[in-house]
Amino acid sequence: NAIIDELRFWAKLRTKDDIKLKMYQELTGQEDGLIGYFRFNGGTGQVITDSKGSNHGTLGNSTSFETVDPQWVISNIPIQ
Repeated sequence: NAIIDELRFWAKLRTKDDIKLKMYQELTGQEDGLIGYFRFNGGTGQVITDSKGSNHGTLGNSTSFETVDPQWVISNIPIQ
């Protein structure tokens, strides 16, 4: 079990300092080297939107409601 606020996929190596610098900042989706950006801010449903492109995903086993589906929660992480 885990709580995930967002996922960022990069096509380039990122330094520890670079990751820390942008850690609490919402990205535009146009950053150099960013290839996937899932913000998990939909709040409902099972489709997770890729804010960078069109690689949208499905939470759970299908797009239909299932009791094993992940649950949306409100994040308390401060965004700058």
